[in-house]
Amino acid sequence: MTDKGPQKVTLDFSNKPMGQCCTVYDPHGVQTGAIKSDNDLPRRLPAFDFAARDWRNACMTEKASIPAGYTYLGQLIGHDAGDSRNANQIPHVQTSQPSADEQSNGVGDGGNKDVQTGADTRPNGRYNIIENPLAFETLYGSGPITLHHVFDPITMLFRVSSTTAFSVDLSKKEHQHIYALYDVRNRDNLMVHQLAITWMKYHNYVALAFRSDLRERAEEEDGLAMKTFVKARKHVLATWHRVIRQDFVNAMIHPDVAAMSETDMKTFDPVDETTLQHGIFRTFHCMPRADYRMKGKGPKSLHELLASNLPKRSAGEHEGWTADLDELFDPTNGKGDKTGVSASLTWALKGLIRQDFATAQNTNPLRLSSHDMEAVVALLPHENWRNQLTPQALSDAFNAVIKGQHFEPLSPQAFSEMPLYVLLMIEAHLHGGAGQLGPLGSVLLRRALSDRIDAIEFGKNDLPDDGPAHLNSMIEIVRTLKGTAHA
Repeated sequence: MTDKGPQKVTLDFSNKPMGQCCTVYDPHGVQTGAIKSDNDLPRRLPAFDFAARDWRNACMTEKASIPAGYTYLGQLIGHDAGDSRNANQIPHVQTSQPSADEQSNGVGDGGNKDVQTGADTRPNGRYNIIENPLAFETLYGSGPITLHHVFDPITMLFRVSSTTAFSVDLSKKEHQHIYALYDVRNRDNLMVHQLAITWMKYHNYVALAFRSDLRERAEEEDGLAMKTFVKARKHVLATWHRVIRQDFVNAMIHPDVAAMSETDMKTFDPVDETTLQHGIFRTFHCMPRADYRMKGKGPKSLHELLASNLPKRSAGEHEGWTADLDELFDPTNGKGDKTGVSASLTWALKGLIRQDFATAQNTNPLRLSSHDMEAVVALLPHENWRNQLTPQALSDAFNAVIKGQHFEPLSPQAFSEMPLYVLLMIEAHLHGGAGQLGPLGSVLLRRALSDRIDAIEFGKNDLPDDGPAHLNSMIEIVRTLKGTAHA
């Protein structure tokens, strides 16, 4: 399915000559490039209304058991894993590929390393502008040396306010906005925006736990701000990785896959970058609810919570609505909004599944009928898992579920031709239990995220022991910040 994963990435958070605090030494290229080409296979969306209201309501009644905050934690993780752009939009990207002789001699590697290519070495026209996937680049960007609108240049703390859940507007002009946020995608909706700011506040909390006098001493003590930033950056990145692996992944995947050892998981090749971004993460577009409860405001529609104008700003953000993150992440709270993975999506996002399909046609992620995906299925440890993933078995099982409703049955051919994210939605619906991914989706997600995390080296074995307690979940982070000046 490509090689055995990305090259090791060494992060140096204090590399001042590069003008960054998150730099990479990676002569062979971080991005996985050899994406299998399936252009000879038909690709079609199934003729099925995934957003039909009665169907969606029935799916949510059956599958909504995961705290709704994991929808937006997943979105933040997806943003940190990649930002796939048309390569023609990136000025420094060369889309021409070196010849076979040049490749064998290592010529041309530098200019093309981040352009995703198919099996015939031609680029698929996409480029990931997140250069260090899952290094929390979506939050930190290039760091405090260069991003003075995101970080205070003296203390190197994030510019956040204890009185608001959203990013600080640094502009003093009425119709001009300069928001203290690196990745504008993290303002796509009110919930992911609030979540990103929570992590920025957590960084400041960690930094001040290392040096409570940082604000008073940063200007007087040379190098104090940078040393403290590096400590906090390491601590937060280690926390981010634990939250991904121990909190998000365990909430989202089949319990039998969660119980598999790391040795067992390494039986599977990790999927390529395009399949992760445009195949697996697109599955989670089925999770947003039609509405969410805001503190003191009652339920508000998803439309009101999505970014709706320029600069990206939702009605909820404009009105100062806030989500109760404790409720959104507490699995024991029976009153909190819940969601799950199913073969449906909210009617508020009715057109999204077709937009995702258009992107899939351009980027060409793997599908069930792809040779490499068939190889993954063949390695699944349980015979019933393998048997239930044939096109015929999927067709029979799904048609039995929708029998008696107004939907037309889906043929085995439809399962061979549908994009991966639709296939994983249906697999989750049939075999994912209480709202989790099915066995195949669970293996693909866990293996891909673990592979990318394992590739990152940032001195995690040398973490300072004088910092705050190590946290492993979003609910712990939310509750740690509650009642402090950082909340």
